[in-house]
Amino acid sequence: MRAKPEILLIITWDDTDLADRCINIGNYTDEISVTGDNPITWGSPSPPNNPITEAPGFESNFPNWLNATPNGRILNLSGTPTGAGTYVFLAWVKDASMGNPVSRQFTFTIYPLSVGGSISGGSTPICEGSGTGNMTLNGNTGNNLTWQKQLNGGGWTDAGNTSTTYSETLSSGGTWDYRVEVQSGTCPVAYSTIQTIKVDTIPDASGTLNNTNTICNNGTCNITLKSTVNSTIFNYTVTSTPATGYNWTASKDPVAGSITDSDADGSETLSRQLEHDHNAPVTVTYTITPIGPRTTACTGSPITRDVVVNPPGQVNDPIDQVVCNGASTTTVTFTTANTGGTTTYAWTNDNTTIGLSDNGSGNIGSFTAVNTGTSPVVANIEVTPTFSNGGVNCEGTPKTFKITVNPSGQVNDPIDQELCTGVNIMPVNFSTNNTGGTTSYSWTNNNTSIGLAANGSGNIGSFIAVNTGTTPQVANISVTPTFSNGGVDCAGSAKSFSITVNPIPATPSSTAIDLMLVLDISGSMGLRADPGNPSDTDTKLEKLQEAVHTFLATYMDYVECDDRVGLVYFEDNVDNSQSSLVYLPPNVNDIVTDVYGKTDGGWTAMGGGLQVAIDTLLDNVIGHRQNIILVTDGEQNVNPMVNPVSLIIENIIPPPIGGNSTTNPHGRQIREEDQIEIYTIGINAYNPYDQLLENIANTTGGVPYLEPTDNSYVFASYLTQSFIEMLRDASPQLVDYRFNTMNSSEQIEVFNVERGIDHLLLRVNGNDNISELGFSVEKENINLTECCGRLIQEDHFYIYSIDLPVTVN
Repeated sequence: MRAKPEILLIITWDDTDLADRCINIGNYTDEISVTGDNPITWGSPSPPNNPITEAPGFESNFPNWLNATPNGRILNLSGTPTGAGTYVFLAWVKDASMGNPVSRQFTFTIYPLSVGGSISGGSTPICEGSGTGNMTLNGNTGNNLTWQKQLNGGGWTDAGNTSTTYSETLSSGGTWDYRVEVQSGTCPVAYSTIQTIKVDTIPDASGTLNNTNTICNNGTCNITLKSTVNSTIFNYTVTSTPATGYNWTASKDPVAGSITDSDADGSETLSRQLEHDHNAPVTVTYTITPIGPRTTACTGSPITRDVVVNPPGQVNDPIDQVVCNGASTTTVTFTTANTGGTTTYAWTNDNTTIGLSDNGSGNIGSFTAVNTGTSPVVANIEVTPTFSNGGVNCEGTPKTFKITVNPSGQVNDPIDQELCTGVNIMPVNFSTNNTGGTTSYSWTNNNTSIGLAANGSGNIGSFIAVNTGTTPQVANISVTPTFSNGGVDCAGSAKSFSITVNPIPATPSSTAIDLMLVLDISGSMGLRADPGNPSDTDTKLEKLQEAVHTFLATYMDYVECDDRVGLVYFEDNVDNSQSSLVYLPPNVNDIVTDVYGKTDGGWTAMGGGLQVAIDTLLDNVIGHRQNIILVTDGEQNVNPMVNPVSLIIENIIPPPIGGNSTTNPHGRQIREEDQIEIYTIGINAYNPYDQLLENIANTTGGVPYLEPTDNSYVFASYLTQSFIEMLRDASPQLVDYRFNTMNSSEQIEVFNVERGIDHLLLRVNGNDNISELGFSVEKENINLTECCGRLIQEDHFYIYSIDLPVTVN
């Protein structure tokens, strides 16, 4: 028989497994449905109403807490999960007509709630470019992990990591926050705690400005420190190039240091005064390292800034120059010890009269020096060096040097001299108007026959003039002055003068004079000249000797070559040892020496002395004018005597108190016809002594000079006046005579001289030695004694003579 056909149960389950759920979202509910129209039966009849069963041998995490309630073709599931886990549910369904059910296994998971947990680890703060260190997630529930981060609260982004640990290197500064997004199954996500890491920016000092790339020595460098991070600490070190061979000034040396951006504006100033003693630029290199604030002290890349410290300008001491007027100076080439740059020079000159401008630059070329004055002219030249390098000019300490321009040598016109043979010429003392140096003189002589060498140097001393011929000998002497100063000799223009030596005339001159000096040396002449003056111990004879000396020195200024002089002394007797007439010019020194050699003593044989003098003149008549100067201090008292009436020289009877001298009278009468002028000088002249002296002078055409007192100081004055009277035909005149006017240590006497005078003689006598007194003659504030005229100086007199008019050059 045909078998009963089997009805197949065709069941189509829905496509979705039971949904996964979280454990704490409430009671679990779900459903299972079966498609089709046939009636079905869920599960097996046993256990009743519980289609949930396990197939034979099926082992799984069976959810005992799950209840299944059939509802037609739908099986409703519900229950309260007792824990998380993956559960297996086996559903049975069969057609009522079939014995074997159809089953299907459903798997679903109950997840625990997501727990974010906490992050540990990591380093903070750190610097840019550093690693965060390992951060670890702990205490989380859920295995779906996503690390997230944000910078400065700018929004979370995935970090690209799903493990429980995370680290990275941070290249940007700021506040970095880290968290982990945690999900347990399909549960809502949870977030871990936030781990914050602060990242400090590494400072960048590359914007640092060097405001003083090059400075002058003792200047201040100025570097503006710049950083990308506020409150940066700038540490700096220094090196110098070159490193040795010089010194830095204390407190002005480059030193290492640190500067903090205290006002947090990203900028500070590094300044330092720098000074060295090197002669070349020194490069100071500052190595600047920026360090960030806080404990990270993030260190940026070092930068360097160079400061070139120029030396001050320097000039080597220029050499002083001394040159002569009209000479070329040596080029002044300025030099310096400095190297490594360029040195220029600017100079000023405080005296343009030398021929150099008042300022300039660079070397001073040679120029012709000028000095038309009488003393060295000094130009002080100050040169200022400037060292240039790196566009910076550094002025140095000026140096001063001198250019001294000496005047040309100059000599005042020497006075021409004319004198007689046998006479000592006046020394020729060359003088100059130049001052401020020394002037030397060299001279040449074109006529050595006068007794002077052909050449020489310095002054020409006194020498005995010689002329053995019959005509005047003229020596033309050229003197060249050389001014010396600073080791430089400057010759000047030569000046010429002449020395004329006249011979003793072969034919006697009618204007020449034969003079006999008849001098009293009796005992009374040994008395003190001024008993009332204890400081003056001179005798009358000594005053006479000085007066004769002064007289002859004065005479020599007017002497003619054939003037003759004889000496007669009288006391008890007549001393006629020097009564012979000798030419005065060559013998004047011997005559003066003889006078000074006499001593006083005895009576007064005036008559005998006059007789010898008159006899000598009358025995030697050669056409000269004949004169006698008689000097005495008292009455005649020795035979022969002058008859006061007849003026006959005779013995009187009885003899006078002094008796008879050895001179025998022969009837000589003092008379005009003999043409012998007798000048009588008497002191203590009282009647009848004064009348006798006056009679003698008046009878012969002479002049009596009588002093009623015993004042022997008048000897010099009376001898001078006698001399002037003797030369009256030659027109000498006494301009002025002043006695006893030197009352202080300095005395100025003014004499007015008529313009027609062509020769002037000044004489100063003193009672004491006056050689220590200064003597000068000035005309219109020009010292003539230094340039012009002739000066004779002895212990008790000065005689100065000059030809007029005088030109001073």
